[in-house]
Amino acid sequence: MKKSAIDQLFEWVLAEDYGFHTTCERDRLLMRLSELSAVLSGALGEGSRKQLDEFCLAYDGLVAEEGEIYFKIGLRLGLKLAAECLN
Repeated sequence: MKKSAIDQLFEWVLAEDYGFHTTCERDRLLMRLSELSAVLSGALGEGSRKQLDEFCLAYDGLVAEEGEIYFKIGLRLGLKLAAECLN
């Protein structure tokens, strides 16, 4: 089964590991994907729109989870640095 262009774009965005920085290119791509998603949502039927909304919520949860992991790593490193400075 051949994947559509939008499927390939979403897979590419999800597969990329950008670490702690964002680029202008990534921001432009995500803005364009957001615009395409709005157009797609308007063209879909109710059932398909619900599936798209569920996908977007799941993706947002994944991004939030990643942010939480980075926060915990940063907090641990900050506490370790503070402990070393006190010694």
